[in-house]
Amino acid sequence: MRKHVAMVLGLILLASTLYGCGQKTEESAPASDTGKAEAPAQTEEKGTDDSAGAVDKPYEGTEIRVIFANHNWTDAVTAHLDEFTEKTGIVVKAENYAEDQLSEKLAIELTSGSSGLDVMMTRPLQEIKMFIQNGWVYDLSALKDDPEVDAADFIPSALASYEDTSGACYGLPLVTERQILYYRTDLFEKAGLEVPKTMDELMAAAEKLNDPDNEVYGIVSRGLTAAAVTQFSGYLYGCGGNWVDKDGNAALNTPEAVKAFTFYGDMLRKYGPPGVLNMHWQQAAALYSQGNAAMYTDADSLYNSACGPDSTVSDVTGYAVMPTGAVYNICSWGMSIAANTKNPEASMEFVKWATSKEVSTLTQSAGNSGARTSVWDDPEANKNFPPELVKVILASGDIGVETDRPQVISVGRARDAIGEVIVTAINGGDVQAAADKANATFQSIIDEDFGTK
Repeated sequence: MRKHVAMVLGLILLASTLYGCGQKTEESAPASDTGKAEAPAQTEEKGTDDSAGAVDKPYEGTEIRVIFANHNWTDAVTAHLDEFTEKTGIVVKAENYAEDQLSEKLAIELTSGSSGLDVMMTRPLQEIKMFIQNGWVYDLSALKDDPEVDAADFIPSALASYEDTSGACYGLPLVTERQILYYRTDLFEKAGLEVPKTMDELMAAAEKLNDPDNEVYGIVSRGLTAAAVTQFSGYLYGCGGNWVDKDGNAALNTPEAVKAFTFYGDMLRKYGPPGVLNMHWQQAAALYSQGNAAMYTDADSLYNSACGPDSTVSDVTGYAVMPTGAVYNICSWGMSIAANTKNPEASMEFVKWATSKEVSTLTQSAGNSGARTSVWDDPEANKNFPPELVKVILASGDIGVETDRPQVISVGRARDAIGEVIVTAINGGDVQAAADKANATFQSIIDEDFGTK
C-alpha cells in the first residue's frame, strides 16, 4: 500500500512539474470497494429511427478522444477513421505520441482520474499489470465474449496478455511481434557467408562484414538502456538464461545471463555503429534502412521502417529466424479504454472496429504484424510482406517465448536496472559487478510487487 501511494503521489508531482499548478483536472468516477473505478453510466443512444424502426448511427455526434502511439499501425488505421465515423457517427479526436511520451501522458491523466480520456493504445507487457492494479482501465470482458468480435480468432498468447488472473480482459490486441534477423543478402553473397544459425556464427558474420571505413557496420541493435532490454531478450534466451529462475527469483547474474550481457556488449562495441548507446528502434531501423549496417536484430513489426518502400536496401534484405531460435513471440500493442471514460459504449465500438478482422486486414496489408490468425491466412493481408518474411514470422511464432521483458508490475524500474548492465557491457565494463547490482535491484522489485517480503 505504501508503495502504491508513493507511486501515485510521485506521478501527481510529475504532472505538476510538466503542466504547471494551473492544470485543471476533471472529476473522477467514484471508486468501488475494490479500489477500481466504477463503470461509467451508459450513455443515451443517439440517432433517428428509420421507417423499419432500426436505429441509424446510434452514436451520431458523440466524440471520443483516442491517444495513439507513433507507430506504423497508427499510420495505417488513422487513414480510415472517416470510415468509422461514417459507419457509427462517432467522431474520433486523435492524438499521437512517441512511446516514452505516451507512457508519461497516460500516467499523468490516469493518475489524476480525468474523465477526458476514452481510448488508448497500451503495451500489455509493459504497463497493463500496473493499470489493472490501479483501476485505470475498463473491463472489456463483454467485448471478448461478443460473437462479432470472435475472440477465438486472436492469437491466444496475445489475448491472454490482457487478462488478469480471474480471466477479466482489459484490452484487445492489435500488433504482435517476434524478434528476427534482417540481413543484407548482397553483402552476405559477396563475403561468401551463410545466414548465421548460432550466436557464434552471428558474431563471426558481424566481424567479417564490419566495414567502418565505408560506413557499413557489422550489425546494429538497440543500445539505449531500458529500450534495449526487449531486444536483448533473444540473446539472453539464446545463451540459456532468463529473467528469473524456476522459483521466480531474479536471475540476472547467473553464468548464462552474464554470458549473454557480455556477448551483446562485445558485439555492439566491436562491430556496431558509433552512438549505438543512444539508439532506440527508430535510430537503429533508420541506420539499417540507409544501408549502414549489414545486419539488424529487432521486431518483425518494424519491417516497414527497416526495409519498406523508402529503404535503400529493400531489394537486398533477407529475413531469418534469430540464431538459436530463442526468440520472443508477443503482443506489443493493443487497445484499452480508460476506466473513467464518459463514453464507454462509443469507446467499445471503436475498439471493436479497430481490432476487427476487416481493419486488421487493412493494417496488416500495410506491413503491420497483426494479432488475428485468420488474417495471417489471407493473401490480401500479406500482399506487402515478402513471402520469405511471412515464413520467418510464422516459424518464429511457433517457437517463441511469450515475453520479451520481466513480468513484474514495475516493468519500467526493472528495465532500467537491466539496461544499466547492457550499457556497462557495451562500454566494456565489469559485467559481473553490474549484473550483481542489477540482480539485487530486480529482486527487491519482485519482492515489493508480489509481496514476498
